[in-house]
Amino acid sequence: MRRMKVKAILIGILICILTVLYSYFVADTITTRITDAQMTKIDNRFMIATESRPFLNEDVWYRFKFDSGTVQNEAIRLKGEMVKIKKIRMEDTFTSRYENMVKFEEVKRTACSGVFLLPMNFTVAHYVQRMMLIILTALTNAEISRRTGVNMT
Repeated sequence: MRRMKVKAILIGILICILTVLYSYFVADTITTRITDAQMTKIDNRFMIATESRPFLNEDVWYRFKFDSGTVQNEAIRLKGEMVKIKKIRMEDTFTSRYENMVKFEEVKRTACSGVFLLPMNFTVAHYVQRMMLIILTALTNAEISRRTGVNMT
């Protein structure tokens, strides 16, 4: 009985350690828009502001990321654009409020990406939906007019 309790406690501790390590070493991705990025460092760290939250941009030795200056320059170039960000928790403290941006890439726009695939704020989504409704209504009216001979405009 006592041996089983010890095993359960050790398994619980191991699960907690693996959960913390997972958030450090396994990258997560998010699609968002870069709102601000500057070449000046804040507390010796590059910061990149996005619509969702701010991110750190620091070198991470265990992921072989040693180009934070280049990444920051690219973020400045893509200010206002949609990007797909690969991020991890900070490696220096477990209590860091910011996630570290490992890399990012610009999201290429396609005909339907703004409507169906990318997260948008409500006003843009509402505007796109209204425009689609207007276009579909016009196409439907044109088809009814063509078939019946009655002008639907």
